[in-house]
Amino acid sequence: IHAGQCYRLVVMDIEQEMLHQLDPMRFMSGPVVCEMHRHEYWRKGIDGMQMIIPSYIMDDGESIFTVTEFKKILASGHVDLDAPCPMGYRTIHCICGHQSEDAPVLLKLLLEYQPRLVNSRAASITETPLMAACAYGRKEMVKILLEYQADPFAIDYAGRTPEDYAKQCCQYMAKESMIQQLKNAKKNWASCFVCGKQEDLRRCSRCKCAYYCSRAHQVKHWDIHKHICQSYINTRTKPMLNGLPSCAQQ
Repeated sequence: IHAGQCYRLVVMDIEQEMLHQLDPMRFMSGPVVCEMHRHEYWRKGIDGMQMIIPSYIMDDGESIFTVTEFKKILASGHVDLDAPCPMGYRTIHCICGHQSEDAPVLLKLLLEYQPRLVNSRAASITETPLMAACAYGRKEMVKILLEYQADPFAIDYAGRTPEDYAKQCCQYMAKESMIQQLKNAKKNWASCFVCGKQEDLRRCSRCKCAYYCSRAHQVKHWDIHKHICQSYINTRTKPMLNGLPSCAQQ
């Protein structure tokens, strides 16, 4: 499998080998469905599609949108950002793993449009976008995700953290940069999410993971935090290794 393909499994351990055996027919049919959707999109364009599934279009690891194109897709009202490709990666995971020069811009556009996606898990292998970015050695993506308060303490089904994913990356320079970014993020996590102050802090009473130096800053940040509050509870709870996701069109 090409290293850039978004349905690549990050660590081919026993559990993930079992995923391949769980439903081989879905692995055979999933890429076909994605290819059909991709070619339909190329043929009809944004306005001609009833529903656009970006993860299907980017499933080949090579296709990606231009900045202008992605803005139009987000504004179209008929886009499914949550539908996973055959191996479970959603739109944000696919973007985080891409090498395109436009990918960082697309990630920022996506997070401005849907802040809730910053900690979303892959449908089957439970990776967060930060884990996916680390696995692919995308240090710029790691930087952006952390700026949007992606959780550096998140754990996957095996208890691995984003830092563990970074340590497995084969790109040495990117690996060192990502590990340092993650260490700094964890060290400075207990600081105001608005101004960065580290004294006299209060925590969100619900998730207990977001920090603020005053009620005024907590209120100011609520428009964003309300979308991701629950995600911090989810990312710090060890998930089950799920079965393979069904394609959205099946």
